[in-house]
Amino acid sequence: MTTHQVLAKELLLLPQGSAMALADDITLTPLPKLIGVAGRINHGKDWVCDLVRQRAAVLTATLGFGDPLYRAAAGFLGVPEEVVRARSSKDGDCLNGYALTLRRFLQRLGRWAREEISENVLVQLAADTINRIGSNPGGVAVPAVITVTGLRCANEAAWIHRNNGEVWYVRDCAAHETNADRDPIETGLPVASVDRFLVHGPDKPALKWQVNAELHRLGIPVCDWPPAEYPMSAGT
Repeated sequence: MTTHQVLAKELLLLPQGSAMALADDITLTPLPKLIGVAGRINHGKDWVCDLVRQRAAVLTATLGFGDPLYRAAAGFLGVPEEVVRARSSKDGDCLNGYALTLRRFLQRLGRWAREEISENVLVQLAADTINRIGSNPGGVAVPAVITVTGLRCANEAAWIHRNNGEVWYVRDCAAHETNADRDPIETGLPVASVDRFLVHGPDKPALKWQVNAELHRLGIPVCDWPPAEYPMSAGT
């Protein structure tokens, strides 16, 4: 079995060359409020998702466009998925037998999936996950807000917009660019696809305040609103 066949099996993807719907045709039922979260490597995307979960006074859920890639990489490498997801693993030494880090491996895997299977493959898999959540399995309540992290491409943003959502771009002013940041997959999102920019420094209060304000703007009930005075010392 070739590397591509192994990865396709782990991704549970359609056979190469199969037709896949356009992003605008991949719809959700029922329709939660979607927040797509974009940003460079280690700029706080997961942090924002955690803040939405903590601050929103409604049921929320989080998934990532990259979730299938983590599962595929874990299966291919024969390690637990939490190992693949750990920042220390992604930014650590090169993989045994490969002249690239785990993060670069994941970047290439994502590019391969989009180019060889369909540019919408990760959109379709995210939609399938959300529709399973929305089918109310086992009587579990359906989330009112779903954050989708790891948004990197214009078609992913278009799908978010098509389905009652908006795109937030997170930027950490204190972060330094790395070689991995220069990969084309990290720079493919047009500015025009972004609805709101969340710019922060290393301190949490300012980003927490911004997330509170954005949720309030969207009409989503927020814990402890209105907030205390804006933290001018937060270093933004």
